[in-house]
Formats: sequence, structure tokens, C-alpha cells
Amino acid sequence: MLRAAIVEDSHPVRVVWRDLLLQIGGIEISGEYIRASTAIDGIRANPPDIVLLDIQLENSTGFEVLKMVSAEYPRTRVIVITNYIDDVYRQKYMAAGAYAFCDKNRELRRFRKLLEDLAGSASTATDPPPQGPKSP
Repeated sequence: MLRAAIVEDSHPVRVVWRDLLLQIGGIEISGEYIRASTAIDGIRANPPDIVLLDIQLENSTGFEVLKMVSAEYPRTRVIVITNYIDDVYRQKYMAAGAYAFCDKNRELRRFRKLLEDLAGSASTATDPPPQGPKSP
């Protein structure tokens, strides 16, 4: 089971991401945060496998969160999902270690596919290897 943190200041959007994660299965929610400072503290206390990260947070930006996760938890996949889709943001966040950068309005299918692929990869990695036929 993968663990995901949602870092998003909009309550309705957090509800959508939470429902999406529950629909996919194989992913549990480890925390929900609206500020970079509380997200950083929460992620350090309970490190997730995936972070769903918005760029614009309450009184801060998601870049602080991304920098900390990239430095301290390099195996954690950070998926930036935002309305700020300019190439400047995309390049900045990808260069800092984001796993993916998605447009909230136009790339929801891609976003869901990324999550499904991560959940599927995790279940495949933890399943026991297939057993061959037993010899007599």
C-alpha cells in the first residue's frame, strides 16, 4: 500500500484528490496540508511515497515542500498538480525534482494514470514472484 500526502490549500480540490485516491485503491492518505510549513512537518513525521503538490498554498508556495522532499526523501514521487502551467513553473519544479507536472484543468486523465501506474507498480513490486510448476 502506497501512502500519499495531499498538499493543497483548496478544500474542494483536496476532497477531489482524496476521492480519486480512494477510487484507485492501493493508496492510503498519510496527511492533508494547506501550508508549506505544516506539510514539511507532517511529511517529516510521516513520510509518504507520493506527494500531490499545488504550487500556490496558503501563505506560501509548494516549492519549499518540493525542495525538502527532494533533499530528504529522494524516493518520494512529487506530482505537481496546478493551475500555474507556464513553462517557467514547469521547468523550475521539474529541475528541482518533481516526478511530474500536471495542469489541473487539462491533464486530469494523465494525473489519474500517473497515480494508477504508481499504485500498480507498488503492488507488483510487493507481490511474491510467480511460482513455476512443481517438480515431481
